[in-house]
Amino acid sequence: MKQDLFARDGWPSRRRRLAILLPALAAVAVALTPAGSASPPSSGIKQYTVCLAQSATPDTCDTSALPGGSVVSLTLTITNANSSTQSLGSANVDGSVGANGQPNFPINLDPAKGPLPTFVSGTGTFGANTSGELQLRNLSVAPGSPPLRVSFSVVTSCTGASGTWKVPAKQSNNFLGNGNDFALVQSGGLTSGVGTSNCRLVWLYPPSHANKSATITNTAYTPTVGGNVHYVTVEAVGADGVTPLDLNTGTASLSPTGGTFDCGLACGSFSGLTSTTFQHGVAAFPTLTSAYTGSSFTLQASATGLQPTPNSDPPFNISIDGKPCDPSASCSFSNELLGGKSDSRLDVSASSGLTFLAVNPFSYDATAHPCGTNFVHVAGATGFEEFHGGVANGLKVTYYVSQKSIDGTYGKNVGAQYLPICAGTFKVVNGVITPCTNYNDATDTTGWPADQIDANGRFTGAIVHAICRSDGRYWGVVPSFQDKTDPALGPQTVSWGSKTIDGVAYRGFTMAVPPDWDYKGGC
Repeated sequence: MKQDLFARDGWPSRRRRLAILLPALAAVAVALTPAGSASPPSSGIKQYTVCLAQSATPDTCDTSALPGGSVVSLTLTITNANSSTQSLGSANVDGSVGANGQPNFPINLDPAKGPLPTFVSGTGTFGANTSGELQLRNLSVAPGSPPLRVSFSVVTSCTGASGTWKVPAKQSNNFLGNGNDFALVQSGGLTSGVGTSNCRLVWLYPPSHANKSATITNTAYTPTVGGNVHYVTVEAVGADGVTPLDLNTGTASLSPTGGTFDCGLACGSFSGLTSTTFQHGVAAFPTLTSAYTGSSFTLQASATGLQPTPNSDPPFNISIDGKPCDPSASCSFSNELLGGKSDSRLDVSASSGLTFLAVNPFSYDATAHPCGTNFVHVAGATGFEEFHGGVANGLKVTYYVSQKSIDGTYGKNVGAQYLPICAGTFKVVNGVITPCTNYNDATDTTGWPADQIDANGRFTGAIVHAICRSDGRYWGVVPSFQDKTDPALGPQTVSWGSKTIDGVAYRGFTMAVPPDWDYKGGC
């Protein structure tokens, strides 16, 4: 219920209002009968008015649209009418009760949660206040005197509530006796409701990188919880985005909002995404996994009556193999099988600087190759993508391609020459991946030095620049040390040769990747 704060004579003031507000004001019902009086006097010698307002707008008697999931400050104004012949000595502020027998809008009595009841103007004392009743005593509000104002805060629910307050008053200073009740002749704002729920879910422990089929936790490539490692967890909080809610009903669920599975949209999925019940406002996901690799995933958590979380940040990857690293020590992988039983393998290492290191398979799109249509893809070979956290002092990568696959593509009499390797790199600036933006511009010289190939996919001997593509990477054919390019400017193949692994003949290409590039590629 909404109306102007009452003037000192007990009647509404005649201040001007904008015309656009008039329909809303006309719909407000004004209580003309005593609210909460046990036995109103037969004559008009003890009359008072009441206004309940949000403290932010104390002159507007309206509590019909309180923000949900919040601690809201209210201001109660009591005015003793000019026509009264007695002072108003005491009053109770009684909130409505829900079907569960609990107050719809509990009065806050915990200083840690919000403002406590206090007298803003006038004098008085408080009785035995409870979450359902505020007791005002020793008020001594004389007829026609300035209004008494009391502020207090209430806790609003996330799921909505409504109810009407009662404010009975007596002449007695201690709310005692019969026959000394005051008659409530006008009121506003006593019907309260939750207009909008601002309760929300926040990430308590967001997801981080994980290996396929391993539990996803908040720590990269660490599936076992303990210490600072936690299951992916969300928390229900109030409108301030911080105050936890003691919520023990309802469920939260996760859903992917970004990322790409290496096997494509049709086959990729997460498991363990079933809804989980809140326990004291917290919902954990101990079975969250994915049996499929992919990159740049984000998740969002949602629950009925709560605003969903933002997308998890930073994005995370699901890898064929990944491990946490000690930044002060070396970290490496050896003999990672990228694709089929024997098509491609990978070794990768860093001397220091990383918090994690991981690898994934990478497959080229044969119809739209980022290194151009001249590039000859080795049939049956699987490329690779490496991920790392931190600023590495450079990476060493050895990529092995099945000799059988090479022979099937180039012929058996190709010898042990160097083969074109197509690579895409993000620029890393101060440890942050920074995608390029000058897409498909062959005149752009900001890309790293790359080899040029002719229409048959053979080296021309010329050096060009890697080209920025729509994925934000600079793509080009990796040069070798024989090309005399500066190894600090981009990836470079430093050696190559043949090796038999698990009885399979491979051609291996060892590449150095400088600290400011993040690398994926393959034949």
